[in-house]
Amino acid sequence: MNFCIEPLSSFSSLTFSDFVLQVFVNLYLFFNIGYNILIIFILKYGSANILWLALTVMVPLGNLAFSLPFMPQHTAVTAFDLVGLAVIMTGLLGYRKGPDFWKAIYGLEDEEDLAPPPKPSFHSVSSETKRSPLLNDFE
Repeated sequence: MNFCIEPLSSFSSLTFSDFVLQVFVNLYLFFNIGYNILIIFILKYGSANILWLALTVMVPLGNLAFSLPFMPQHTAVTAFDLVGLAVIMTGLLGYRKGPDFWKAIYGLEDEEDLAPPPKPSFHSVSSETKRSPLLNDFE
């Protein structure tokens, strides 16, 4: 049989490298299922915005993970990798905590305070003239 996981009757004929490969495949499946369940929980109890932030953090962390010595064809971490990690993390931190920071600096209480003031109008129109005649039938 040329399957990845053979029946238990032929389990004794597996070599150590075959056994290690099966362990890695099963570990991958286990962590992938766990990862997908965590994504569902983030969407259920958080928001798509938090999910986007979490997935963005995974890019530099994945780069660092592939520099570990037990990874196949691993490479050393360079200064560019660390600068990229710092830029991404600074941007995410600013995106997440920036509004709170500016509120604390300027003493703003609500998000409405951040909006520009409405433009003044030079003519006044009564509310009756703005309404559609069809809406008067539903009052």
